[in-house]
Amino acid sequence: MQPAFPPFLEGGGETGALIRSIDWKEHPLGPVDQWPPGLRTVLGMVLTSRFPMFLFWGPDLFCFYNDAYRPSLGKEGKHPQAMGQPGARVWAEIWPAIKPQIDQVMQGGQATWHEEQFLPIYRNNQLDDAYWTYSYSPVRDETGCVSGVLVTCQETTAWVRARRDMEEAYREKKQILDRISDGFFATDVQWQVTFWNSQVEKITGVTREVILGKNLWDVFSSAVGTAFHTTYLEAMRNQEPATIEAYFEPLNIWVEETVYPSPEGCSVYVRDVSARLQQEKSMQDLSEELRKKAADLQVRNEELEQFVYSVSHDLKEPLRMVNNFLHLLDSRYARQLDDRARQFIHFATDGASRMRILIDDLLEYSRASRLHPELTTVDTAALLQEIIRQQQPLIQELQGRLLLESVPVVRADRVRLAQVFQNLISNALKYQEPGNPPVIRIGAADRKMNWEFYVQDNGIGIETRYFDKIFQIFQRLHLREAYPGTGIGLALCRKIVEQHGGKIWVESEVGKGSTFYFTLPK
Repeated sequence: MQPAFPPFLEGGGETGALIRSIDWKEHPLGPVDQWPPGLRTVLGMVLTSRFPMFLFWGPDLFCFYNDAYRPSLGKEGKHPQAMGQPGARVWAEIWPAIKPQIDQVMQGGQATWHEEQFLPIYRNNQLDDAYWTYSYSPVRDETGCVSGVLVTCQETTAWVRARRDMEEAYREKKQILDRISDGFFATDVQWQVTFWNSQVEKITGVTREVILGKNLWDVFSSAVGTAFHTTYLEAMRNQEPATIEAYFEPLNIWVEETVYPSPEGCSVYVRDVSARLQQEKSMQDLSEELRKKAADLQVRNEELEQFVYSVSHDLKEPLRMVNNFLHLLDSRYARQLDDRARQFIHFATDGASRMRILIDDLLEYSRASRLHPELTTVDTAALLQEIIRQQQPLIQELQGRLLLESVPVVRADRVRLAQVFQNLISNALKYQEPGNPPVIRIGAADRKMNWEFYVQDNGIGIETRYFDKIFQIFQRLHLREAYPGTGIGLALCRKIVEQHGGKIWVESEVGKGSTFYFTLPK
């Protein structure tokens, strides 16, 4: 029994079945059994091949293809209508591009090769951008003439896109690495330089054109055997990052290099740290100079404080003698002196008394400067009760009130802290308008890291421009006749508070009283 189709059409999978289903009697090629031997031979090869193949045959370039080529046509589009149809109709979207290539083979009889050609194809109901690598080979008939073109092809769209994505990623990486402030380069495991950014060009003076593809140690042969060379080798051997900062004599610079090894090679960040090290040395020199000056100033201050203490102490004895003789003069010769002489003696005695008070205050200020606080646990409420009892006669005389609010237990020098409160309370009682009963409020607030104490009064107040001046030694805002004092009290308060690690300040408004604040660390 004869087969329904010639042997060359047996099998061939889906496309073989498609060819067998077509009624070729009405086709220009005619019945299958009348096809030329050349067509029958090559088509039999195409249908049984597992490599994608396509065949153009005859003057009209009728199209044939195999199962391996079938996926390139997509699900919707050319298949199955393309089988046996003229090439110009099947490939209308790319015909202007491929027709000259086909003609070249048909007319010249020489095979051609086309790699990663961009040829869009209509498939899946749309025109897809696609890339192809293919060969056009001539197919000769029994007369030796070229009657067809055999196309062996491979769609490379995914490969081209992946490669372009990789190239784009590389370009982006290169741009990033070229923009960073550090020098950067990379090598393979054989120390061949694969990347060299613009910053490392500036640091080394070696351009990428000179070093790319070269062995790193051939270009920098003077570095072989140095600490840099050893660091690189150990990093690669241990496969652990390593950092070195050292002087690189060939370039006359200090560099910091960090080597990141991998099985494929290493990446290196390079930084010229010459300027930083020079700046650090300058800062160290300046710091040492300042330290020496501070130490010298400390010695001078201690000498000055000791001098002030000694002078103040020594002045008290002649001052006591002057005061005693003035009192003797007044008591023994009072009847022989007229009113003006007695007035002179009063002025001299008053001046001597003020001088004694000033020397005592100066001695106290000097002592506070020389001695460090002896910190103990101080019950501030109990301390203030003692001070209030001492001030009670004056408070009653002025018909004043002293209100003690909540205050904490602190770490402080009890004697020095008492001096601060005594001075602030004394000033609050003293700086009042005549006939105005003083009202003093004392308390503290918790400020997380510190205790913030306050002493508030209803006195005459202070102008804003004097807020800093009043804490300086010997600075007075009023005549002694109006408000007596030496101008040392608030300076002493600031000295004591600062020695405890705190600060002191005032908030005030003229005619509305003042509030003095100071802090003590917890």
